[in-house]
Amino acid sequence: MQQRDRAVFVGDKYCSYSGNALEDAPQLKHLDDIAPDAFATLKTAYENAWTVTGRVTSSYLYKRNYSSSNANLTHSFWWIALCDKNDQLHQFSLNAESRVFENIKKGDVLSVVFPTSLTLTHQIMGREAKARVTDDTKVPAAIVHRDENQQYNIDSWFTPSDRPKSYWFVLTFVLAMFGFGSVLGAGPEMLGGALLVAFVTFLLEYVANGNKHEKQLEKHATLTGAMDAFLNVTKKQLGFHLAAREHMPSDIFCHRCEERIASDSVFCASCGSQQNTDSSRVQTTNVAAIESDLLGQFHVDYSEAYTHKRVLGKDQDCEVNVSCMLAKVVSRDTSSNVSDVTTTKTTTRSYDVYHGNRYQRTETETSVSSNRLRQSKMTGKLVIKLANDEIREQGFSEDIIGGLDEGDWFIYARADAQFPVSSHNREYAYNLSQNHHFTTSTFKSYSGPSAIAKWIVLLVLFTGGNWLWSANALDILIQFQEYAFAEELSYYMPIVENIPLIVFALLNVYWFVRTLAVSAQNRKARESILSRLSDTLKQFEIELPQLQEKIKRIS
Repeated sequence: MQQRDRAVFVGDKYCSYSGNALEDAPQLKHLDDIAPDAFATLKTAYENAWTVTGRVTSSYLYKRNYSSSNANLTHSFWWIALCDKNDQLHQFSLNAESRVFENIKKGDVLSVVFPTSLTLTHQIMGREAKARVTDDTKVPAAIVHRDENQQYNIDSWFTPSDRPKSYWFVLTFVLAMFGFGSVLGAGPEMLGGALLVAFVTFLLEYVANGNKHEKQLEKHATLTGAMDAFLNVTKKQLGFHLAAREHMPSDIFCHRCEERIASDSVFCASCGSQQNTDSSRVQTTNVAAIESDLLGQFHVDYSEAYTHKRVLGKDQDCEVNVSCMLAKVVSRDTSSNVSDVTTTKTTTRSYDVYHGNRYQRTETETSVSSNRLRQSKMTGKLVIKLANDEIREQGFSEDIIGGLDEGDWFIYARADAQFPVSSHNREYAYNLSQNHHFTTSTFKSYSGPSAIAKWIVLLVLFTGGNWLWSANALDILIQFQEYAFAEELSYYMPIVENIPLIVFALLNVYWFVRTLAVSAQNRKARESILSRLSDTLKQFEIELPQLQEKIKRIS
């Protein structure tokens, strides 16, 4: 018999308490299975409507952009993969700026409703996003099923527009004036006939616009009514509360099929083998111990002094903090920030008008231009698990937060140089669970503050000095005319007059050679500081395939 308080999950073949084969394992359902009447009502307004319910298996944040001469608009989307009751995978773009969807994550249960299809037309931003996002379909409406506080969102595209204005009667009036005028001639009859035709046209257009607007309102009311009805469908009714057993740190592996099972399971729910036999007692390591062992690898944390030598300026001393961690995402909490600003600029130009040579008047032209800038950003924090079971909440940049799901494993290395203007470098970042490299910058490429401002000052000083010197060079030589060298120099006056610039040119040659030497020294010093990290990352890449196999096994 099955133990009464032991839950049976979708996909279980055997009772984990009795070992008996299961005949009535839980089944997953879609919205239209639970609320067929509401779905039928929806189809009266949208005959091609369809819906699918599933668990989010992955989420990836990306952006789309529209740019024109007077607008630069950026929108954020989640590219999600949804696995339904038939293990079929569906992929869509979800509005990441919606308060309902801004914190969507792996494992969430989502019911997507398609009254009609929506297609995104703005350009995808970024090479990585263009490779991963394979479809332009946008989710029109969806419900997030949670244990508490279920929510839904309907795309603004379905919001009815205002009742259209009536304009055609104006054109009809003008045409009628010409028509009646050609037949009846100018007079009261022509005007009366034109007004009558325009009035009839206005009534017809007004009624047609009203009917069209009423249909829009009715369709929207049908959609919102259906979504309200769907909102009452719980995750438990859909069966998704039993879609998968929650993983626990104490979990172990079946000695026969290697399936991850609860530590107190008497039998494996997948293959039915008994877990308390002599052959299974050799297993003493649980998942938590395996995770802890893996998370302890590739850990780096050290500091070294660095002096950045400069040619035109004082050397810079700092402490460089280098770190590397292998971590697992425990939870992800995100929120969206949207800035939409329209700037209006008014330009007024006045000019005089002349008739011949005679002034007539002054006229003024005023032009108004506007520029709209829309920015979309995602902020948030990750709770991550590190070695020695350390749990830490840490902030990351938008691409890291949007590229990691709950349960993902990732390696993250950085080098922070504590200069007056700090240099923060992401040396390496890789999502092991999704085989995804994040963009990086390295301390090896640090170039220090620019010396161009000092060089420009020196150029101005030497140029000014050259101007003063060239203006007085001949007078100075005359004062030394009794000396032979003065007479010799007089034959080379073009050179003598530009001695400051020649000196500056020679200094530039020296600075260039010196810069090459100093740059090589600085780079060698930076590479030396990062050598321990580089060795660790090389070892990581060698062991990556085996590491991913281990992570896949315990995930």
